Amino acid sequence: MPPRTIQLLVYNSRLFNAHWSIFVPRANDPNIGSVVGGFALEFVRNYDITTDSRPIQRIDLATVPEEHVKDTDGDEEVIDGNANPIDRLEEVIVTVPVPGPSLRPNTAAPDKRIEMRGCQWWTKQAIAALIAAGLFNEEAQTVADNAPVQ
Repeated sequence: MPPRTIQLLVYNSRLFNAHWSIFVPRANDPNIGSVVGGFALEFVRNYDITTDSRPIQRIDLATVPEEHVKDTDGDEEVIDGNANPIDRLEEVIVTVPVPGPSLRPNTAAPDKRIEMRGCQWWTKQAIAALIAAGLFNEEAQTVADNAPVQ
């Protein structure tokens, strides 16, 4: 079985930091696959990247043995809000706590600086976990460190 390429999706924005997601393309169609990322952990299965109108950059993160990645059946997009892992890659990803909403009321702690923990922060944490689990090589962290943030 050939290795599978896992990608970083970067959705650029002129107003905000870029949104990052991890994309696992299907073996038989590189434009359809599973995507994970956001402020709440959810898997979007059968995501067709060609139907998204936002500007997207696709950056190769790592290659993993195919036995660690499972394609989903069907063509209809399915959102798994419970984030039930279906393969080894997802089993590692669900261990990384999501940041939650990044905007806080200014009355929460006015004298303390808050650490911004958005999708870019979470994606880097997920990549680090995948490296620690032996699924990604160290180069994946360098790729993320050099990815566009705007």
